[in-house]
Amino acid sequence: MIDRRPRGAVRQRAVKSARPVGLGLRHPAGTKSRRKPRLFAASKALSRRGLDLTQILTLGAVLATLALAIPQYIATRSESFNTQQQQLTERFSKAVEQLGTPGNLEVRIGGIYSLERIARDSEPDHPTVINVLATFVRENTKILRDPQGNCPNQPVATDVQTALTVLIRRDSAWDDPASPLDFTDACLQRAVLTDLVAPRADFSRADLTDAILTEANLTRATLRGADLTDAILTDADLTDANFADLDPCGADPCGADLTGADLAGADLTGAVLTGADLTGAVLIGTTLTGAYLVDANLTRASLFAYLPTANLRRAILTDADLTGADLTRADLTGADLTGADLTGVGLIEVRGLTREQVAEISSRTTDVRGIPPAWLPQ
Repeated sequence: MIDRRPRGAVRQRAVKSARPVGLGLRHPAGTKSRRKPRLFAASKALSRRGLDLTQILTLGAVLATLALAIPQYIATRSESFNTQQQQLTERFSKAVEQLGTPGNLEVRIGGIYSLERIARDSEPDHPTVINVLATFVRENTKILRDPQGNCPNQPVATDVQTALTVLIRRDSAWDDPASPLDFTDACLQRAVLTDLVAPRADFSRADLTDAILTEANLTRATLRGADLTDAILTDADLTDANFADLDPCGADPCGADLTGADLAGADLTGAVLTGADLTGAVLIGTTLTGAYLVDANLTRASLFAYLPTANLRRAILTDADLTGADLTRADLTGADLTGADLTGVGLIEVRGLTREQVAEISSRTTDVRGIPPAWLPQ
């Protein structure tokens, strides 16, 4: 076939087809869409690599700084801790020295308050401080006893009461359970011990005459031979407190002396009061569930109390006021109820009462609950 176009037009087209790409001339169809994205992706990849490298270098610098700073921080903390412990030791030594200063009440009181501050600042040192203060109270009062072992008829000294006050307001949660407060043989007449938290404390043979123990926590405390004459124990918690051994006392008195003590509202659940002298004691609203009162003397005691399952074997209740008391399932074997006022008393399933005792009770009052009808006089 013969090409009839002019010869110049053919030559011009050939020249256009032969023009190289990259000289600012148009690209052949499809070339632009293939090459430009590749160049852009390569540039972006290089940019990302540069950014990652910067981050790595920065992180390395941070780690190097920490590697140098951490040992220095640990050393500083250790040095600070050692300094603090040294300061506590010095404060403790100085406070104990003040506590033992004779003839200077102000210095001794200052030492007591210094020890209190240490107990508040340092939980590990708290039990030691509390033990020191309890020892101060015990040792500085029991030396006041005369050759016969009697405490002087006087209130506790000012510094002793200050130490007791600090013991009352301590944080008992920091106490060492293995080291309860020890006030054995202490002379604590007229001491103010309101709200004292002293579970398992030892008050054996302590003189607490006229002491105020209102709302004190004395659960499982030991009070063998303690003198609580006219002490105020209103609303105190004496659950499982031990006032004497379980064994009968025999001829010699072995129980605590609670003559005239105010135990109104106190909880004496499970308390051991063998041979205790409760002559004239106030037990109004007192809980004595399961209490052990063998050989106890409750002469003229006011016992509007809760005494179910209480052990009152051989207890002396002469002229006691038992008005409204609950003695359900109590053991009254051998108890002396001569002249006792049993008006409104609950004797449901009570044990140990003889027919003669029931007849004597019935002759004085008819308002007694729980006595078998067959036992009542016809």
